[in-house]
Amino acid sequence: MFSDSSEVLKFIKGENVKFLDIRFTDLPGVQQHSNIPASTVDEEFFSVG
Repeated sequence: MFSDSSEVLKFIKGENVKFLDIRFTDLPGVQQHSNIPASTVDEEFFSVG
């Protein structure tokens, strides 16, 4: 869908995304998720976390 973080950021701004639902599976295999404001996502978010 996206080839790099700049495309994700462009999509977030272009589509006026308000929140991101981050989902992942932890080491024991349990699904986790967190909702974060899209305004907090920048290039550093993808490299540092």
